[in-house]
Amino acid sequence: MFTFSPPPRPGSINRSVGPIMIMVGMDDELIIEMVIEKLKMNVDQERLEWSRVYYPSSFEILGVKVPDQKMVRKELSCMLKGRPPADIIRIARKLVDTGTFECQQVAFELLDSNKTALHSLTEKDLEELRKGLDNWISVDTYSALLAGVA
Repeated sequence: MFTFSPPPRPGSINRSVGPIMIMVGMDDELIIEMVIEKLKMNVDQERLEWSRVYYPSSFEILGVKVPDQKMVRKELSCMLKGRPPADIIRIARKLVDTGTFECQQVAFELLDSNKTALHSLTEKDLEELRKGLDNWISVDTYSALLAGVA
């Protein structure tokens, strides 16, 4: 077991809450729990209130700003490096299945960042990933990153 935490972006405030532990053979449920934990550590109350008006959703909204979501996605990508596309797709689908808006966004970004997995998406995968497309951000992100490419 070892840990990894990417360096902060130049000129940015590093709000990362610490490294994600990387363990060989880590199961999907533990990975999903770790992603949710990381997201919850970056909740911004002002963002939460704003999001309820600006992009209401049937999915739970935690109130995590986009740069913090992207940091979690980068850490997740490092954690999954070398995994086959089917694993990446399965984890993305499980992230969407949590019913959490930020997990959905991390899932879409995860697939977009792994072109092999992105180009391996099937019609069934795309259908499963469509859950929670009830607000403009989810629709735009899904359309631009996944459906428009696949």
